[in-house]
Amino acid sequence: MNSAARPDPVQAAWLYAQMVRWGQAAISPEALRVAEAVFRPDLYDAALGRSGKATQASDAIGAFAGPAFDANDIAGHLAAFKIGRRKS
Repeated sequence: MNSAARPDPVQAAWLYAQMVRWGQAAISPEALRVAEAVFRPDLYDAALGRSGKATQASDAIGAFAGPAFDANDIAGHLAAFKIGRRKS
């Protein structure tokens, strides 16, 4: 697992989706782009002296249980949960 700590924009998208789920952020395409831009695998690779693209740490994103995550369908992912912060 040489790339276990490598930042992946999909991980950022999952964290953002959880913030939306629990009412800490509003869902918006712009906010998603900002979240993904924070995780910079290019800087990580440069710091380690790597060239080229390393593989993602895992295809599975998320916690121990829950619906599969698709960064292109955050609303669908969130709708699949039975619990979350109630909308007021």
